[in-house]
Amino acid sequence: MRQRNYPVFFILTAMMLQFFLPIMTIDVDASDSARGGTNDDFHIKSITIGNLGYSPEMWVQSDGSVVEYVMKGDLVPIGVTVMRNGGALSGASADVLLEAVHPIGFVAWSSNWSTGDVYGGGEDSHEAVWTADTAHSILNGSELLGGYILRATVNYFADTKNENDVLNQTIPVAFSSDIMDGSLLSGQRHTMVPFRYEQGGAGDAVAVGSWQDDDTSAYVGSAHWRHSNPGSNYGGNAWDRLVWGYAPASNDCGSAIHEGGAGAIYGMFYCRLLIPSLDLVSVQMHATAWGVIGNGDDVALELWRSGGVSLRHNLSTALPMVASGQGQWTNLSWDPTDLLGGHSWFAGMLFTSDNSIAEEGYHVDDWRVFAVEKIDQFTLDVTCDNPVAGYTAVPNEVISLYCEVTNNGYKPAIIRVKSNISNETWMEPTNPKIRIDSSHPTQHGVEVQLPATAAGATTEMWINLSIPAGADIQQQTWNVTWSDGSSQGLGVLASLQATVGVTEQYSVVLSSSTPLLAGNLGPGETEIIPMRLQNTGNRLATFNMFASFSVEGWTSAFTDIDGDFFLPVTLDRGQIFDFNISITSAADAAPDNYSFSVRALCTTCGGVAVSGNDVLIRTLEVLPFREVELIAESLEISAPANGILQRIALEINNLGNDDEVYDLVLTQSNAHLLADLSADSTGTLDAWDGFTEIHLDLPMPLYLDSGLYSATIRIVNQADPSVFDSVTISVTVLDTAAVGVSADDPEQSYIPGGDSDTIRFEIRNEGNAPDSFDLSTEGGTGMSAEIEGLSTLRTPTIAPGASYNITVRFSFDESAEGQVGLEVSATSVLDSDISTTGTILFSVGSQDWLRLIAVDDLVIDEAGTYEVVLTLRNQFTGEQTVSIDVRQESSSSMWYRASSSSEAAPLRILEQKERFITVEIVISETSLLNLQEDEMLTTFEVWAISNTVEDATNATIRVTLMKINTKDSDSDTDSVNSGSKVADYAVWVIGPIIVLALLGMLFKVITATDEEDETPWANEEYESSLSAQYGAVPAAPDVQPAPDMSQFAPPSVETAPVVQAAPIVEAAPVMEVSDSGVPPVPAAGLPEGWSMEQWTHYGAEWLKKNA
Repeated sequence: MRQRNYPVFFILTAMMLQFFLPIMTIDVDASDSARGGTNDDFHIKSITIGNLGYSPEMWVQSDGSVVEYVMKGDLVPIGVTVMRNGGALSGASADVLLEAVHPIGFVAWSSNWSTGDVYGGGEDSHEAVWTADTAHSILNGSELLGGYILRATVNYFADTKNENDVLNQTIPVAFSSDIMDGSLLSGQRHTMVPFRYEQGGAGDAVAVGSWQDDDTSAYVGSAHWRHSNPGSNYGGNAWDRLVWGYAPASNDCGSAIHEGGAGAIYGMFYCRLLIPSLDLVSVQMHATAWGVIGNGDDVALELWRSGGVSLRHNLSTALPMVASGQGQWTNLSWDPTDLLGGHSWFAGMLFTSDNSIAEEGYHVDDWRVFAVEKIDQFTLDVTCDNPVAGYTAVPNEVISLYCEVTNNGYKPAIIRVKSNISNETWMEPTNPKIRIDSSHPTQHGVEVQLPATAAGATTEMWINLSIPAGADIQQQTWNVTWSDGSSQGLGVLASLQATVGVTEQYSVVLSSSTPLLAGNLGPGETEIIPMRLQNTGNRLATFNMFASFSVEGWTSAFTDIDGDFFLPVTLDRGQIFDFNISITSAADAAPDNYSFSVRALCTTCGGVAVSGNDVLIRTLEVLPFREVELIAESLEISAPANGILQRIALEINNLGNDDEVYDLVLTQSNAHLLADLSADSTGTLDAWDGFTEIHLDLPMPLYLDSGLYSATIRIVNQADPSVFDSVTISVTVLDTAAVGVSADDPEQSYIPGGDSDTIRFEIRNEGNAPDSFDLSTEGGTGMSAEIEGLSTLRTPTIAPGASYNITVRFSFDESAEGQVGLEVSATSVLDSDISTTGTILFSVGSQDWLRLIAVDDLVIDEAGTYEVVLTLRNQFTGEQTVSIDVRQESSSSMWYRASSSSEAAPLRILEQKERFITVEIVISETSLLNLQEDEMLTTFEVWAISNTVEDATNATIRVTLMKINTKDSDSDTDSVNSGSKVADYAVWVIGPIIVLALLGMLFKVITATDEEDETPWANEEYESSLSAQYGAVPAAPDVQPAPDMSQFAPPSVETAPVVQAAPIVEAAPVMEVSDSGVPPVPAAGLPEGWSMEQWTHYGAEWLKKNA
């Protein structure tokens, strides 16, 4: 039974499948038609770099993570895997785009393909090859940064989950590297070759040097470089390089530089590569090392160029420190970017050593260069202030869009800015409504090409859109694009689009073709200014006009271009109306800029706000109005030439509208007039009513010829010399009689009762015509004076300006004292009313600049020589020289002679000091015998006359003479006669001996050195000081005269006896005084009749007379 039922079962099953299969197919189709969701979500699953034939380089960051990077020039295989989410049972294909995006934002390379049919949960992979032709990598210490962005994008039309459609992966691109597995010379591969150079590294290589490869260990690859033999220390005096370069296939290095020593050393061509810093933004170098090096030696990462310039990063001082343990590789990096200066540099490793202690040295591996290369392409960052919802504007409004544009490239970029509006009527070529203001100094149209914008720099610009006047209500689209303006053709780099809506609005614009300073005018003048009124709104409106001024006194009037009044005025939308406004300035307007405003007032707008420019402000300059008036108090004057000043007042009035300063200029018909003005300029004169007064001074100089003269005064505006005024003054100089009388200052003192003297007076004709003058004199108290040589007391005729000298003899009697005047008067013969008196003063007697003090009166009762000491004091404020004069009248000179050695020459007396004057009085016995009275009082005067100032003083010395008794005299005479014979014989015997002795003494005096001249105190001062000190001591006894030798003389005829005066002993040289001040006492003791006190004070004089 069961076997018979199997066919039925299969038949029923087939029938059910036939029934449900179309239903299932319909469901699938229905599912496919409902696009989106998870089933249609394609995404980039992964981006992988490398394949079985290529592996990227690996860099371990400081946190232990690994960064893949490639080398410049590598052909990099990139695998992209696309996955479809969901569980779709039908396959679908998606488009895939792979791009290599430079960090500044431009796409450097791209590749696209379409996947095969991918079902839900399935995936598809594809590989593309990218050539990494530009380096972009930055080594910041131990961190590797930078690099291109590998961007994979999947696009499926039904995919609505787009957040996973793009996957980015950064891949740094290094500039160059060498794994340091020895010198790899095949295939023009970049490698290192060792060379030795002379010290300093200049010139070509001379040998292989110390560097050698070591395959016992490596940081990367299978070997590394060292600069010593295994198991040994390095050598001394090394300058050895590992030079970065390549071995060319032919002897052509292209842009590289041939190493000159390579042929001799290796027998091959070797090209040194260059690091062109001018084409790089940044450069970093890297190597690994371990080992030990001696002091004074080093290994360095080196960059060098011709001329011996070298940059080095010494490993011995680098941080981190190079590990010394074997195989303890230390990562070392160096950033020389700021030192490169735009030059091209050779690169490699340098080992230097001296002759001191050596070590094993360093082991070096994994040399790499990271850099960011400059590229020509650039991108832009544009930031603008446009509102998100667009602009809303009214007719005649200006919309301004402000943008900042940054050049992201590494080189200067040429940027072109272009703007348009969708309403083409606003873009008329002759009057477009768009204006671009930017860094370009002259271009402002709808399309502007900017000057080159430096790398990384930002430039700013304003794109202005002017809504046309009267524009209808509308909405437009405003476009702005920024594109490449260079030959690279990078196209549009940025763009902006905004909507602009125009709404209904009352609007007006009031304008003028004149500048802000619309014109200039004078006080009370009128200026016409053209203006324009435009209804810029989109509704009909009526306007009235008003003018306002900042100061009073100004007026305005509105007229159309035909001169007719037109207000108010009705304008349709967009309509223009031209008119004039006449501005009249105030009559007293001062120079300045005056602003005024004109307002357009809408009278039909119903209180609705009016946009636009309904007020116009302009400025008018009021020019300076300059006028001046000069008025003279008198236009003519007559005066004699007598030196008496004549003055004429001059009034200056400023009639202009500004404060002014005027210069004054004087012109004379004859320079001898000597006219002068009291001021050279007026100072500031106020506008309109400012005035000042100056004077014309006429000194009427002496001797000026009579006649007619003129003086012209001209006043000139300092700001505008064309503004001036002048006046001429006529000056009549009359015939003039004038005289001057003068005399020189006597400059000395006179002694009352002294001899007469003369003085000269000068009579000068100070008139302007020849004249003679009558003279007279008048002396002061105690003075008599008379003119000598003019019997008529009239001068000869004297020419104008000439003079005539007269001599006046004068004398003073005993009563004259102090300042005594002498007047000489001269009266013109031409005009007796003209008379002049000249006066001089004479100093007579003491003026209290000198004081002479006398001692007590002197009494003389026996013949001999007496001394009187006086004190002379200088009471002047300075040093004086003084002459001494001893004067005797007959009442005293007949009895004795008074004289002083101080009369020989003037004395010098210091300020407030004293000198002592010694006067010797010599009287004979005969005089005392012949006195008429038993006691007679006599006097004489001692005068001190200053040679420095006008002063003279005197002292009167009273001398009482006592008559000698006659009887005493007779007895003395007999004794004299009895001994006269003996004395006469003694004279004949002793006389010749004395004569010979005197001749010998005379010879010694002549030949001796004059020591007295060595000091001014030798004679006068010393003598005076002694006399002053010892004046109170009793006089010393008279020195006895020589014995009478007349008895030894031969007999002679008797004659009447003659009384001889006591002999005057001649002065002898001053004797030396002991230290105690007492003269040495003679061996025979004190002279008879002397006391010790007298000897102390007068002993020196006794010794002098008895030497």
